[in-house]
Amino acid sequence: MPAYRVASCVAVYLSFDGEVDLSELMETAARSGKTIALPVVHGGSVPGMCFRRYRSEDPVRRNRFGIREPYRSDRRQIRPSSIGLVLMPVVGFDPSGTRLGMGGGFYDRYFAQLAERSSLHNRLVGVAFECQKVKSLQRYAWDIPMTAVVTETRVYRNAGSQIGKDRVREESK
Repeated sequence: MPAYRVASCVAVYLSFDGEVDLSELMETAARSGKTIALPVVHGGSVPGMCFRRYRSEDPVRRNRFGIREPYRSDRRQIRPSSIGLVLMPVVGFDPSGTRLGMGGGFYDRYFAQLAERSSLHNRLVGVAFECQKVKSLQRYAWDIPMTAVVTETRVYRNAGSQIGKDRVREESK
């Protein structure tokens, strides 16, 4: 995808519970000089999420949900404006870009707060297996739609997204 090629920082995830494993993509991206960002869930009165820089030698730990994340305190949060592309885990999706996640709402809350200040919400790509596609999912007011979904067989583009219509010609070259 062109969005991947031009991104200097790519936000990904460490696979959990049957999610698509992106470890090879992370290694390739790092070798090509891209910064890798991983989500970190934080507690408090309003639980949330941020992205922190990650290198393969960095230690990880399991958070309260059992999901691996970096825990080094010397890794600062990555500003959303620095992230060129976000690859998100998917439990289920529909062709319009509606995403079903694990149910915590962390991605939706994180991107909802950025919607007014950043174009990052236009660079959200779900990574799934084709068998996770459903005909339709109910989209709630708090759901942030994905720009595209990549599976092992094809790329689904949300018709109203920047990566969608605007880049179809570029991707087919």
